[in-house]
Amino acid sequence: GQRGYPGHIKRKAIQLYLEGNVFRRIERILKVSHVSVINWVKKAGAKLEKLPKKDEKVEVLELDELCVNFKKTSGSGPQ
Repeated sequence: GQRGYPGHIKRKAIQLYLEGNVFRRIERILKVSHVSVINWVKKAGAKLEKLPKKDEKVEVLELDELCVNFKKTSGSGPQ
């Protein structure tokens, strides 16, 4: 049988993390252990680091835009 959580739960947890949610908040939203969420995010990060880099400048630009988006969304009223 299948061990652990289904893939769509893991993907949703990673999506919520990338949107700026903290691990314990994701735990409350998805009813999964925050330790599991931390592990999934680490695994996803390791996979992303293994991808071949085509153009460093584009990747840095995308990262900067993500940081700006996080700053905009984090201060937008009650959540």
